[in-house]
This record gives sequence, structure tokens and C-alpha cells, in this order.
Amino acid sequence: MDRIHVTFVSPDYAEMDAEVESTNTPAQIVASLIDEKFILPISSLDNLYYCLSVIGKTMLEEGRTLADSKVESGDRIRVSVVQRGGGGHVLPRASFSAPVRIPERRELTVDLVPIDYIDRLEEYRADQTRWETIAGIFAGGYSESLSIGPLSYPLLSQAHQ
Repeated sequence: MDRIHVTFVSPDYAEMDAEVESTNTPAQIVASLIDEKFILPISSLDNLYYCLSVIGKTMLEEGRTLADSKVESGDRIRVSVVQRGGGGHVLPRASFSAPVRIPERRELTVDLVPIDYIDRLEEYRADQTRWETIAGIFAGGYSESLSIGPLSYPLLSQAHQ
């Protein structure tokens, strides 16, 4: 039995290097990847299954071993979720993803500042919060006094009795 070194690429583009037996079939490999928690089990009730394909070469057929499919050490094997009877189209991934843009080097510059500036900033923010609270108290009291009108007097007079 020959062992070959391959890299598996999951549906969410995670990668895992592994050494596998060349006599393994796709079903055995998928079971091993599920046991290793590299991919999640899927329900056969939904007519879904995992499809393995060697990137740049061929799809691994059920029942054929890696040796039969001419898989070599260093090959990258993509693991895809496919729907049976649906024309073999690949389903969209269930996980959330977002495009990642790496900024240019000049955009990655960091300006260092003395720690005193940060301490002063915190003092200014504390002062600002204090004055906003005091202003809110006075503004709230003033607006409350405006809301007492002639219609409120009978209610206030009953409350004091």
C-alpha cells in the first residue's frame, strides 16, 4: 500500500495536508475528513453528497481508488457539496463569507503617538461626558416646565390635595 501526501480544500476554502492510502476510495476519504472534523456531515435525505476533484486534473469517481484516478503526492483535492440529479451543479456554501482586500503597503502605515496624548484624550472625553450630562439635566428640566400648561393645573391641584 502506497501512501501519498495531498492537500484537501474544503467548501469554505480551508486547507488540510494529509497522508492517505492510495487504495482509499472517495467515500472512505470523505468519512475520514468528517471524523477529523474538517468537513461537516450532510444529510443524504437532501440528495446532497460530497464530491472530490483533483484541482487541475479530474473528478474522483465513486468506487475508484486514488491510484486508479492517478492521484499523486502534492495534488490538491477540492471537496465540494453537490446535489444528486440536479445536473451536477455545485450548491452555494452555507457559511458566510466576504471578499478580502489587502490594502497597499503605504496604506498600512501606523502613526505612533506618545501615551500622554491618549491619557489627555481620555480626560477630554470624561469632561465632555460630564458637561453633556449636566446640560441634559437642565434641558430636561426646562422642557418639562414647558410641558405644564393650563390643562395640567387641575391634575396638579388634585395631586396636592
